[in-house]
Amino acid sequence: MGCSNNWCELYGSHTSLCGCFVAIVLHGNKYITNHKGQTKPTVLLDCLAQWGIEKIFCIIVDNATANTCALRKFQSSFSLLSNEAFVMDGEFMHIRCAAHITNLIVNDGLAEVDENVSTIRNAVGYVRSSTPRLRSFELWIDSGKLTRGNFPLDVKTRWNSTYLMLSKALEFRLAFDKMEAEDMLYNDYFMEFEGGAQDGGRGHDCYNPEESDGVE
Repeated sequence: MGCSNNWCELYGSHTSLCGCFVAIVLHGNKYITNHKGQTKPTVLLDCLAQWGIEKIFCIIVDNATANTCALRKFQSSFSLLSNEAFVMDGEFMHIRCAAHITNLIVNDGLAEVDENVSTIRNAVGYVRSSTPRLRSFELWIDSGKLTRGNFPLDVKTRWNSTYLMLSKALEFRLAFDKMEAEDMLYNDYFMEFEGGAQDGGRGHDCYNPEESDGVE
């Protein structure tokens, strides 16, 4: 079974199939080629038939409209196979992925401080943008050799990656202060026009230990 975050668990005569749909190989020769409402239920029905699964308790998917539509169609089709196709009449068949919901909630909160996070992201991006800049930044830190791997840049849609970026940037706050004082290219970088708007903020200016409880 090749789906991300998928598993089958046996409870007596019942099988719970839990899966977060991704565009990836299913059962070796099954593909979810797109996120259209009919594609997912069709592939899922084919897989269940191959695996011999005749009863479903729940399916866990991301909290997305396309998934709601897909599972509604799946439930309608699968229920035709048997009067007992769903445990508890399918009351808990569609479960929204808690991790995905948490990600949406935290990203909504991060939007309130987007300007600060963006300047920090720019500062980290500057250091990571070339090997010479990484080596130069090492002169202002005491933690040894620095790599892009241990100085992460976040993915905006993944709050945990933003947390890791902010945590590491906070650890290097003094290094950013020193770089501001000595690296003219770093200062010029934040005076460039990006996306039609001038960004004069520096990532480390946003850090205030008394205001960072939500990050640490």
